[in-house]
Amino acid sequence: MASAPGVTIRDVGRALIARLGAFVLTCVAVLVATASPAAAHGSAPDGTNYRSSVVAVVDARTGDAVDTGAVTWSVVGGDGLLQVRNTGAVDVVVTGYDEEPYLRVGPDGVFENRNAPATYLNTDRFANVTVPSDVAPDDAPDWRRISNEDRWRWHDHRIHWMAPTPPPQVRDRPHVTQQVLAWVVPFQVGGRGLEVQGALTYAPPPVVWPWLLGSAAAMLVPVAIVLTTAGAGPAVRLQVVLTALVAGAGLVVAIGDVIAAPAGVGTDLWAVTQTVVPLGVVGALAWTVWRPTPSDGVAGPGSTLVVAAVVIAFTGGVARLTQLTSSQVINALPAPAVRIVVATSLTLWVTAVLLAVVLSRRSRAVQV
Repeated sequence: MASAPGVTIRDVGRALIARLGAFVLTCVAVLVATASPAAAHGSAPDGTNYRSSVVAVVDARTGDAVDTGAVTWSVVGGDGLLQVRNTGAVDVVVTGYDEEPYLRVGPDGVFENRNAPATYLNTDRFANVTVPSDVAPDDAPDWRRISNEDRWRWHDHRIHWMAPTPPPQVRDRPHVTQQVLAWVVPFQVGGRGLEVQGALTYAPPPVVWPWLLGSAAAMLVPVAIVLTTAGAGPAVRLQVVLTALVAGAGLVVAIGDVIAAPAGVGTDLWAVTQTVVPLGVVGALAWTVWRPTPSDGVAGPGSTLVVAAVVIAFTGGVARLTQLTSSQVINALPAPAVRIVVATSLTLWVTAVLLAVVLSRRSRAVQV
């Protein structure tokens, strides 16, 4: 067996070091992408099969509809976060789970009552936290400023299903869109008792396999055609282009996550970092195979592109799997666009493996 023409021991050594570096970079990228918090939405999910919505604001005593004017309510992140905005001159005081004052939103900013159990229970989606023993909802409010803005969003357990298992009606009819519950959150404006009323609706998840099959075919066919007609070089460059496009689309989806359900500057920056770092790794790997080198005859660019595809599969696919498998996609982009990006991230490795296998066989044929 002989070495490929023009290939030296030094070239082989550099190729092996490059592959080892690719492995290390992959580990770093996957660790960064899967580190907590994995989602960009804080308490809101990346995707869910439930949608919570505001129906009306009523007088708590009479039940009559009320126009609150400067006070507006909305749900952010499917069923994840309840938001109130108050642009008026009078504070809005939101009631907690024990009828205690929980939040105060007004011209001076947002204040949270340290004596409200809701302050601590709302830090976890299923309230799996221990409320400090000295917290007494009947005590006078201990207000702490948490924001200077005129709005606040929080994880209110009244607006979503409080169990990891589906409700009975969903278990009985999982393929039917249906209302799960009606919810009420009390609040006061200028001492007047009001209620924001809403509904939690279940929507069945989409069928996943057409997205995966379609995305795989959309990438596999052109690579296979170029590989069989124009040769390995153009096919490698086409795969690099596909890798760059999918990685770049993943960054756009990450920004869409942040826009759809902002979770604070620190969390938002970390969420984008979890995509930017893997994107940089993929870019570095793809650049190493854009131009052929003598060592490509031995190790070839195929394995490097497979590594890049694996990085994308974890960071843009596995980490965002709920956005493909859920009916409600929490993103500023249209749900089909997000699903396409997630599906292509999960299936990019198919074309990379095809290319790697062909290049490997051609490399062995040259060496014999």
